[in-house]
Amino acid sequence: VHGINTRALWMDDVKPALESFGFVVAPTSYGQFSISRFLAPFHGLRKKAIDRVANDIRTAIRSYKLDHNGADPDRMSVISHSFGTYVVGKLLTDYPEFQWYRIVFCGSVVREDFPLDQVLGRFKNPLLNEIGTKDFWPALAESAGWGYGSVGSTGFNRPPVETRWHHGFKHSDFLTEIFCKNSWVPFLEGKKPQPGGKSETLPLHIRLLTMLPLRWVILGVAALGLILLVYLVLLLARSEY
Repeated sequence: VHGINTRALWMDDVKPALESFGFVVAPTSYGQFSISRFLAPFHGLRKKAIDRVANDIRTAIRSYKLDHNGADPDRMSVISHSFGTYVVGKLLTDYPEFQWYRIVFCGSVVREDFPLDQVLGRFKNPLLNEIGTKDFWPALAESAGWGYGSVGSTGFNRPPVETRWHHGFKHSDFLTEIFCKNSWVPFLEGKKPQPGGKSETLPLHIRLLTMLPLRWVILGVAALGLILLVYLVLLLARSEY
């Protein structure tokens, strides 16, 4: 489950890397998801994306069964990125029909207070949370959006999560063939996650920016724009009479 603008990276690099180790891979997408939809405070816009991914997972399971004489997959794992981690979080809480073996988050926008205690039986510990020290987008998403968190920028210090820091990585630098083979394949095969680097605090200018309630600033600007638009329409209407 990938994030915005990462389809090519996922399809071209991670999928064949996993398949070379014998994994059956079923990419999924929630379709075009613009920044305006991402930031909008309307759950319905996200629900449609989540339902689409859930249906893709059901289709992938049925396809697997058709190819394997009706047998269910022995186990399923998921790698998710950016908004895809939000989707997987909702699958964990709202779709108990899916049981996961391994879960990988990278560039995650899941909230730090995610109810892990409610979903412990739906995946095998630990949940792997990958962080790039140059990835500031989750922190900005928490400040600018509604219902998002910044565990992909600041850490996910909760049981049963294993957080790994990667020096110099930006938002999509995880989605490569080399990283997949070296870091995710062993984890998906059942091995203990390899240790990451040392944690780092966000740069001062990013911390100052995220201290602001950017979501309210954006909402205020949008409201002001709407008011100005209505005012202009009224002026034009008066000028015609």
